[in-house]
Amino acid sequence: MQKKKDEQEEGNVDAKVNEKGSLTDCSLGLKWAYISAIQHLFKGWLIVLQNSVFLEGVLGYTIDFAKITIVMISSFMQTMFSVPFGDRQEASLTLPDREIFKEIMIKIGSFSSYYLDQMLPKIFTILADILGEFLITMDTGMKEKNLNMWQENMHWILLDIGHILVEEDKNRNCVWQRKLLDYYDEISEEGNDNIDICASYIDACVNTPQILTDTSDINLIIKIIGTVFAWCSIEDDLLKEYGTTAVNPKLCSTSLWCAKRLISAIGLHIQTSDSNDRFAKVSRNFTQTLTIICLNCMTCMDAIELLDTLAHTVRRETSKSIFLFSYLSEVRTDHLLVRTSLMKVLVEIGSVIDDEAKQRTLFEMVS
Repeated sequence: MQKKKDEQEEGNVDAKVNEKGSLTDCSLGLKWAYISAIQHLFKGWLIVLQNSVFLEGVLGYTIDFAKITIVMISSFMQTMFSVPFGDRQEASLTLPDREIFKEIMIKIGSFSSYYLDQMLPKIFTILADILGEFLITMDTGMKEKNLNMWQENMHWILLDIGHILVEEDKNRNCVWQRKLLDYYDEISEEGNDNIDICASYIDACVNTPQILTDTSDINLIIKIIGTVFAWCSIEDDLLKEYGTTAVNPKLCSTSLWCAKRLISAIGLHIQTSDSNDRFAKVSRNFTQTLTIICLNCMTCMDAIELLDTLAHTVRRETSKSIFLFSYLSEVRTDHLLVRTSLMKVLVEIGSVIDDEAKQRTLFEMVS
């Protein structure tokens, strides 16, 4: 009797395991179906937006494309900023969100570029609120459940910003959205792009992120860039003060990814713009500050890719940074998992350094 009972219990356990596996497979299937459906919907709507003037001419009446587009973006963002869709621990989903949702996020970036006057205030408000929530709880603490939800929110808003402000050109370089540059020219005429004020704002974001203040003297594009790097600075401080247990690896990876896209867009715009470009003038004044914060972390692939971006787009600013060698001296290259990638970047930086002693130091690290 006991043997039969044990066999029955064992059978029940197997049935439950199989049932759980079936539910997981079903959940994954629904998730990919959802992603695929949104991809196709957004792809179709982008074609509609690109031909909106023609469509209105054919139909003979006006359509509020802006309202429809904002509702579509808001609906997807509401899904992102709700309870995580599915289980983060699913073994079959090994790709990061930025790859899984890449096509959707690219379309959101394209949609947003048509209506930047509405999207940028929305994005900045969300980003500032999320960061503000964290700053408040740095002293009071946050429950684990709330912290997990907060990390999800910051993760997704950084993904949004990385695509709304930046796109990839045909060579896969990260550059500013074309319509963003036109928008910057428009708002700069309002007088809120003073070069010195913008540079001071970025400097404050990096050096004193805990007391970040909103100011009407700065335009929204600079505010968003500054707030992203304020978060990167806070993350760096947490890592230095409390170690790796104080930061979320997934969120750190997303922060570095977003920073890399912004740095690339800034550097390439400076390289390709003429001397009268207002955005390029403003950007030149704070690239050194951004270089400093970007040099703080170099032990993971995302960080190496960020350093690689610095080497390609703002190489001279990076090579002149007083922090470069102090940070590199702390990196044990013989134990680094991504050593080959770092060595390649160091050679590129070394090629533009005028100081022979510093150049020798870099090449010694490589050899």
